[in-house]
Order: sequence, then structure tokens, then C-alpha cells
Amino acid sequence: LSQETVKDGFQVDKPLPLRYGVVYRLLVTSEDVIHSFSVPSLQIKMDAIPGRINSVFFVPDRYGSFVGYCSELCGVGHGYMPIVIEVIKVIIYLRPVKYESSLILCTSYEGYFYVCMCLMLLFGFFVLSIVMSIKTGYYR
Repeated sequence: LSQETVKDGFQVDKPLPLRYGVVYRLLVTSEDVIHSFSVPSLQIKMDAIPGRINSVFFVPDRYGSFVGYCSELCGVGHGYMPIVIEVIKVIIYLRPVKYESSLILCTSYEGYFYVCMCLMLLFGFFVLSIVMSIKTGYYR
């Protein structure tokens, strides 16, 4: 999808920023029903199943904004679950910080879909933990 489509139909509070060329481990689960975390242009598709954590390793290999969605028909809020990932250059991501433990960031998206991402510096890669739900409002 083009950037214009992202602006017109897929609005999120904050896109998920990922650094180009860094190995990420994506952990996906669901709180209520089966969902599917999908970003086709980055070749990512993972089922989000209640009570189960699925994982995949991937390396963003292109710069830009990439649009995703829940690709499993999951209920009334299915059409309101956009995902936007921005792959950016390392120099504009974060200023250098020495990590003694894990860096944890939690971001909420408005509406039916929320993502709680936890970035942890473990074994040389980041772990993104993504929880999908059809609840209204903000993630607590």
C-alpha cells in the first residue's frame, strides 16, 4: 500500500519504529479471540492465539512506512485494526544509551486495537511483544 493509503485509511497514534538492519524477535498473542498480525510488504504474518505466544525473527531490509492489518476475521472491530511500521535509519532512532537491563516502552493505539510493545535488549536482538484485542478504549 502506498503512503497516501496509509494517511487516508489507516490512522494510528504512533507507528512502530524499527531500525533498518537490526534483528527483531516478534512475540504475538491475543487476549480474546484469534487474530493475525500481518504486514505483507515486510513478509510478516503471525497468528495471535489466546493463551499462546507465537514468535518469529525478522530483519527490516527496506526503509519506509509499511501498512499491516489483522488478517483473521475476528469480530466487529476487525476493520479497525491497522498496523503501521516505520523502518528508519539508525542515526535518527534513539540517542546512544547504555543498557544495563531492558528498555521497556508501552504504546497504546486508540480504538479497537492496541499494541503493547516491549523492547528488550536480549542476546543482541530486540523483542517486540504484541497483544491484540477487540476491546474499546485505551490499553490500561
